[in-house]
Amino acid sequence: MDISFTIVQGLEPSWTSLLLLPLSILTLLLSMMLADRWLGGIAFGTIDWILPRAALLCVVVTAINYVSWGILLSAVIWYVGLIWLFDLTAREAAVLTQINWPIMLLWRVLIAILEA
Repeated sequence: MDISFTIVQGLEPSWTSLLLLPLSILTLLLSMMLADRWLGGIAFGTIDWILPRAALLCVVVTAINYVSWGILLSAVIWYVGLIWLFDLTAREAAVLTQINWPIMLLWRVLIAILEA
């Protein structure tokens, strides 16, 4: 099967695709640190406050990756979820989404390659 078709039409549930959840949590935490550096002074809170919210957002987005055309929906979910869960402004959420979403797309491509 063509990898681009797999990415757009959704991943197949497998052991390999289970890697997407921990990778997405780590990517979100890393992108939060990068966004804080670039924008200066985003108050995300302490790790015990951030981690459960990040995990919740990543579980929802990872589940969407199994749906057809979920790759497009995941960018919207990232943006809205970041505003809602972390009380960010629209600009902060946009920068964080612009950092996080392409990296998540890369992870999804690598998982699709592993599954092929």
